[in-house]
Amino acid sequence: MSSRIETAEALVADTQGRTIAYECAGRYPCFRGASRAALKDCFERHGFAASGARFDTTAENALSEAIQRYSRVAIAKYSNPRSASTLSVTEVPVEAGHARAWLVESVEKKPGERQPTRTPGARIFLSGDDIYAAPPVDGPEIPACASVARELRAAAEWLQTTADTTVVSRAMTAAYSEAGAFPWINRGSYVAAEGRPGTARLVALITELRSTYYDNATRCGLRLSAVPIKSGEEQSVQALVDAVLDEVSGKVDRLVGKLRDESERSNVRASTYATRRDECQEVLAVISQYRGLMGEWGERFERFASDAAGAYNAAVSGQSLELPEWAADYSSATSSEEADAACPVLPAAPVAEAPATVEPEPSEPDPFAI
Repeated sequence: MSSRIETAEALVADTQGRTIAYECAGRYPCFRGASRAALKDCFERHGFAASGARFDTTAENALSEAIQRYSRVAIAKYSNPRSASTLSVTEVPVEAGHARAWLVESVEKKPGERQPTRTPGARIFLSGDDIYAAPPVDGPEIPACASVARELRAAAEWLQTTADTTVVSRAMTAAYSEAGAFPWINRGSYVAAEGRPGTARLVALITELRSTYYDNATRCGLRLSAVPIKSGEEQSVQALVDAVLDEVSGKVDRLVGKLRDESERSNVRASTYATRRDECQEVLAVISQYRGLMGEWGERFERFASDAAGAYNAAVSGQSLELPEWAADYSSATSSEEADAACPVLPAAPVAEAPATVEPEPSEPDPFAI
């Protein structure tokens, strides 16, 4: 579609008589999580028990997922940029069938040595269904390592009861499949034919999720829509406007990410700058096409893309690639990707004491000796 779109009516025209289950690539802006139990109950009440089972988890799965998804952010948070050492989280073997365990280590690379020196500073492990952050078995606790361990433990406990963006996306994808909906790739949505078994249940599920977990004023939360696409209906228009806004914000997000990365590098080719400049122009063309739908968001996105295009154009002509003033703190405010990569905001809670370490007999190695 190349013509300028001033209203959503032109978008509505080719979809009449179908139902969009709107998800837009699984991005739930500003979403900070909701009760797993409440979400599972909602899915089950609408006949999606198999999809609702995606909200079930165990302490082991929650800890493993917390470490996979949040350890990089936690390490960056507690690392000292002036220090020669870095931090790492490493899974270590456990014995006698005990649960999994990880070490948080201080890693120091010394001149003239191939292998860095790794010093255990804290440990994270499972005992039964409980998650612990504790000092290493041998040697003193390192404060930065202990902070990382405690944060990952808290994130894991949060994930045991709270469904964040990733968990909700998995459950929704399963629900679309259960209902027989199929992706409408061009606009990041799902389409379910009216009258098809499962469509009515899907519409009811998505309607309740949006009503319960979305704030229209801030465009934050579980922004799903399931509406018949009909000319003149506000819900149809809003669903399509949301899709357009998310598509454009995603393009701008990726563009600014590349600009940030390449402004810090000295080995970027001039041809790459030219390619990026062309990408900026393509984004500006999309913004122009849908300018009438986006209101103030369109003005913001147009400014971001224009400034990025100017920066790349200057770089093509031989100048250094300079970040616009706004780029360092850029956030589209429509994407949850950065928020989902960061550790969740957790309530203050006392840290459980690790089980006492009992000196084992020589023939019985300590199962927690990492």
